Amino acid sequence: MGGRWGGGAEFDIAHLRFALDLFYVNCIISFMRADRAERAKSATTKEQLMRTAERLFALEGIDAISLRRIAAEAGQKNGSVLQYHFGSRDALIDAIVEQRMAPLNARRRELLSRLGDEPRVDELVTALVLPFAEQLLDGDHGVYYVRLMGELFARGEAKRALAAPRPWNEAFFVTIERLRRALPDVPAEKLPTRLFFMAGQMVQATSAAELEMRGTSGAERRAKVKSFAESLIDYVTGALLAPATSDVDALLRPAAEAS
Repeated sequence: MGGRWGGGAEFDIAHLRFALDLFYVNCIISFMRADRAERAKSATTKEQLMRTAERLFALEGIDAISLRRIAAEAGQKNGSVLQYHFGSRDALIDAIVEQRMAPLNARRRELLSRLGDEPRVDELVTALVLPFAEQLLDGDHGVYYVRLMGELFARGEAKRALAAPRPWNEAFFVTIERLRRALPDVPAEKLPTRLFFMAGQMVQATSAAELEMRGTSGAERRAKVKSFAESLIDYVTGALLAPATSDVDALLRPAAEAS
């Protein structure tokens, strides 16, 4: 019958195995390519959702924005896409903050690396304040983050981002620890409150400064950010170094009784 695969011909098992192996390899390659494409698409979708959410939260407030509206404005037809990628509104906000704090963390590490073994308080305050103030130089992208953090601090929700050291915020905790060592004259029981005030002032003052800078750009904008950052650093440094002498116990009126 003549042909290699024809009737009565010897069955060439080696060629069959080669063909099957080649088929399996092609299947695996196709699967891997499809998987990479799907993961890239998912990452792009997630990024677009975070950017859209940050913009809407900053412009209109967290409570005014539904997850379905974020999905729609991000160009997603599936109204449940945010639940799929993040699970909840809080997890979405945490993801935005984590992504945005990572470059601030790198900038703080850079500023800390310039300091000696015993830095001054104002130098450490600069490492904390300047990276956040510099967001005002980044156009709408930076402004949206400043506004969002301002609202999170006002709502008492920013503490989630600063609850513990993580790879994207560890420079903040390093700076705080170095500040503790640089402030030996501040009573231990008062220092945590001062550091808490410092973080709040940094965010709220920057949010207020952004309002004053609207409509500015270029060299004018940079000059205003420079002046603001210097004033805020001076203010926070002075507050941290102030002697702990105030005693208002004799002046403070009684609290109302529980009803």
